[in-house]
Amino acid sequence: MRPVNQIIEFKQIVGRGTRLFDGKEFFTIYDFVDAYRQFSDPEWDGKDREIQHMISTSFWGADGKPISAEEFLNNLFGELPNFFKNEEELRVLWSNPATRKTASSFNQ
Repeated sequence: MRPVNQIIEFKQIVGRGTRLFDGKEFFTIYDFVDAYRQFSDPEWDGKDREIQHMISTSFWGADGKPISAEEFLNNLFGELPNFFKNEEELRVLWSNPATRKTASSFNQ
């Protein structure tokens, strides 16, 4: 989240992300300041490539093991999910000002 002023530092940051170890299947580089634009280095960068964009969402417990979305929400919001049967019921209750006030009282 800060500008990188030297190409050596930039390459070190990218290099750390590309290091391999058991269980590492991918890496993501977030360049919030577009640092890559000032460090064009075709010899180091190699040939241009197109990367297919793929999104996958997974949830992990405090013990580092995968958990379901339901478990994640229960961990995140505690008992709140127990007040509604499903997302549709919550939308119906929240869309009506009278029932929204009642639903809001659950948090108090």
